[in-house]
Amino acid sequence: MGHDAFLEALKDKIPFLQVFFRRACTGPLAAKGDPVRAQTAEDYIRSVAQTFLELGKEDLRLNSAHNIDFRLQRMLSSVYKKKDPPPHRVKPVPVSVLRRIIVIVTASDDAEIAATANMIALGFFFLLRPGEYCISSGATDSDPFLMQDTALFQGERKLDYNTCTDSELLAATFGILKFTTQKNLVCGEVVGQAPCGDLLLCPCRALARRIIHL
Repeated sequence: MGHDAFLEALKDKIPFLQVFFRRACTGPLAAKGDPVRAQTAEDYIRSVAQTFLELGKEDLRLNSAHNIDFRLQRMLSSVYKKKDPPPHRVKPVPVSVLRRIIVIVTASDDAEIAATANMIALGFFFLLRPGEYCISSGATDSDPFLMQDTALFQGERKLDYNTCTDSELLAATFGILKFTTQKNLVCGEVVGQAPCGDLLLCPCRALARRIIHL
């Protein structure tokens, strides 16, 4: 468009960013030349701003109050994102696969394999919707669930892990996981499940098996 690389000649750079955003969305300025989702075009603008910062310039998205300029914010959040088609969701794991995993584990004496299978079951029943729950190497902002984040009940009675028997734990009628510092939109949220009728692939029994092992 004939401007210098840092847009020094433009006192108001927001309209330039708006044009850039639109042309990225519609394809001419997208990496492959095809239309992209608003989120991708927003990433393009963020990359431009980060490059400016790395070179000692100001974030050209911000206004005098150091907030995203209203014009750009409105364009990003409402005008285009509402026009985006719904995202393609990954299909859930077939229950038959999970049941097969649990069946294989019952024939194994390997504690690590059993732990993995039970955690897969807990992830399926408790954690597909609320958010990420696993800790991985190099992660600095993820926390695993602890025993204190769990509870098992028989009716209205909360089972005491220190005094109840293994059979009582396995016969629990309700189990919960509480999000404390795990990555989740609602910290302190409690997710509960009742037995599903399957003796092996059951949320309460999977939780009980982990508690018994620990």
